[in-house]
Amino acid sequence: MVGYPYLDSWVIQGQLGGIGALAKMLIAPERNHSKNGTRLAVIGWGAAGSVSFYMPDVLQQVEVYTIDNEDPTCVRTINDIELQFCAGVMEGGKDACQGDSGGPIFQWTGRYWEQVGIVSYGNGCGDRGYPGIYTRLSYYYDWINGILKNEGEHLEPSILTTANTTRTPTTTTSSTPVETITYPCEQNADQCGCSLNNVVLSQQFQAKIVHGHNAVPYSWSMIVSVRVNGLQHTCAGTILSDLFILTAARCVLTVSSPNSIRIIAATHTLSEYPPVIRDVDQMHIHPNFTYEYDRSLHDIAILQLDRPLPLNILMRLTKTCIPNILSSFTQYPDANSSLLIVGWGYSSSGSNFSDVLQQARIKLVSPHPTSCYLYSDNYQFCVGDVTGGTGDLGSPAFIFKQDRWEQVST
Repeated sequence: MVGYPYLDSWVIQGQLGGIGALAKMLIAPERNHSKNGTRLAVIGWGAAGSVSFYMPDVLQQVEVYTIDNEDPTCVRTINDIELQFCAGVMEGGKDACQGDSGGPIFQWTGRYWEQVGIVSYGNGCGDRGYPGIYTRLSYYYDWINGILKNEGEHLEPSILTTANTTRTPTTTTSSTPVETITYPCEQNADQCGCSLNNVVLSQQFQAKIVHGHNAVPYSWSMIVSVRVNGLQHTCAGTILSDLFILTAARCVLTVSSPNSIRIIAATHTLSEYPPVIRDVDQMHIHPNFTYEYDRSLHDIAILQLDRPLPLNILMRLTKTCIPNILSSFTQYPDANSSLLIVGWGYSSSGSNFSDVLQQARIKLVSPHPTSCYLYSDNYQFCVGDVTGGTGDLGSPAFIFKQDRWEQVST
């Protein structure tokens, strides 16, 4: 996870997509969330760098912060603050990258992880002064639920629980000087945003998903690998229900038939065997999605699977939480919120895809800095100096809300 080395001059707005999957997503409940400075988490298998584009096999994660819509570094990148938001770290070095697109960015609510966005685009991979741009999920809550309801209800799983039900995050220190914090989260059938294992983050900010760190196995059970026209990881996505997956529209822009898309779920590493595999039966790309060389709006899509995922059987599968905002969603997530990016994208500039799921902390940027290329701040937001790249497109961004992770963007 780092940034989009091939999207230096591209602006992607409203980047969302969905595919029926193994875990449901919870959308943020308030449109004024997340606030500036909120800590967010991004996960994915995207590139670990923007030079060698090394793709890690293990899922990566990184923590970032939301950046104010009026910050100069966000203003120059974001398109519409209602549709997007900025996130990252001001000194750079922490971001999503190639392979993380379409993936989630999460926020911790205090009880679960809420997905507040989707990895959309950026300038490079964690370049200083160029925060990442994420699709603001709160804006698309009604559109997402309209598709799910029209296509029928998902299958409700039976009660699933984990051994640890503690609600308060705990901080520990390993043999090294790096401190970690654990987010206790109880997984059950009716709750989204909680996985088989608890999320563990470093207290220090890692450098991008590009320079994020390996996620605890199956601590992000809502993320999936999207494969287009082949077996190689292309983008990331998250599980809305047993039949739908959320990702970025750009991930499936050139797809001629839904049948050429394959979803890999219940996996920690890209090479893990055997994963849960599903083919896509239908694609639901946002009707207002537009794409040009340097502009893109409503970059969001939902993919419908050919058959349900076993949410009621396999505990390695979890639904994502997306926000249902009632007030001004241009302030959700709040500026300076700490977010977490997760994915398998490139872990550094010029690297390859990560085989292991990666995660990284980022920070939402507000006001938007001049380096933040937003087309509309109604649909997008900037995060620090973090951007997505090959393999991270569609990857989710999360924020922790009390006892679960909520997805706020991709």
